[in-house]
Amino acid sequence: MFYSLKDDLHQRLGFNVITAENSLEYQAVLSNQWWANSKQAINVTFSYSSQPAEGTDDIWYWAEHGFNFLKDNGVDVNIDGEIGTMRRFTADLTWMFNNNNNLSLQLVGYYRYLYDIYFESQPFQYDSSDQSFLSTVDVTTNHSGQIGGCKIAVELGFIPHLKCRFSYRFQDVIEGNTIFKNIWNSIPKHRIRNTIIYEPVNDFSLWAMLNYRSSTLWADYHDVESQSNGIYSADVKSAINLDVAIQKYLWQRRIRGNLVFRNLFNEKLRYHPLGASFDLSYLLQVEIRFDSI
Repeated sequence: MFYSLKDDLHQRLGFNVITAENSLEYQAVLSNQWWANSKQAINVTFSYSSQPAEGTDDIWYWAEHGFNFLKDNGVDVNIDGEIGTMRRFTADLTWMFNNNNNLSLQLVGYYRYLYDIYFESQPFQYDSSDQSFLSTVDVTTNHSGQIGGCKIAVELGFIPHLKCRFSYRFQDVIEGNTIFKNIWNSIPKHRIRNTIIYEPVNDFSLWAMLNYRSSTLWADYHDVESQSNGIYSADVKSAINLDVAIQKYLWQRRIRGNLVFRNLFNEKLRYHPLGASFDLSYLLQVEIRFDSI
């Protein structure tokens, strides 16, 4: 439902309900947007959602209710309580500025309160005899916690044929127990992205994107580092990488070619303690649009 108390003040109220045989899921959203002038706006959004476990097709919910397909396949699962209805409250404050497509700014602050949620953990142990990883699956319920963050996004277009986009995001735990913090420590607190697009003519463009993400810590792999003599680590180090692409259209834009270089600095990129490391790579792609022939 949309309505306006004034010409420069707009409201949106939404309510969504999903019913199943034994569950009721709902979400409510209230948004207010105020235009200070033709270039600036402030938006405030609140939401509340409730999601029962039986409505998510969650594997742990069905294991809790007697489906033994996990244990039948050798997976040792421990669930300490009932997986019930998960709830979330969110609040977002956004300031937007746009100056005729030459300058665009966006500042965002957000808050998340999660409660009645569950987490799964796997305290892995490394077996050097066959280089395998062993662990039970521990599902703990009735957790709650709070998360806060901010985001800055800037887009510049002052120079003809050249656009620059920059974004920075920070996110961290405000309050929560050790398990809650351990889960969120596996997500980078800082992310930076800077993209430059240069299009001197209609059928040719150059593109470059610089990414940075801060280090992460994975509590499930705390013992693996010492057991593997440092081969694996619970700490995934911070990383910066540069991707570059060249795009060219041919035959009146019926053919598009892309040459993409990933990780131009040839840094060792890893996103998970046991994940692959990504070095310098390139991709050549040719696309033919038959609908335009």
